[in-house]
Amino acid sequence: KETILSALRTAKTYARESKDNANWGVYISTENVVLFQGDSYTTRDPSYDLYYSISSKVSLYGSTEFVFNTPFGSPTSTGTIGLAINNKSDSILVNEKSVLP
Repeated sequence: KETILSALRTAKTYARESKDNANWGVYISTENVVLFQGDSYTTRDPSYDLYYSISSKVSLYGSTEFVFNTPFGSPTSTGTIGLAINNKSDSILVNEKSVLP
């Protein structure tokens, strides 16, 4: 969970700071979390990708991609990332105002 939160907060910060004058986002898969530059994971510039590993024991559900707009760091979409490990569930909420554990 902390890895995903960190990546989301970094993407939001980069967008607010207008780093490289671009939008920043996070894509979450079953193997890793990718911090990327661009309007979507599909159209991103892969040379800016930063990968963070996550445990294969974590099950994910819900939203898997968030992009934060420059210069305010607002997300292009909102949603919840659900996580489950060892029969325990948790979630991360991304909305217009913040990223909440």
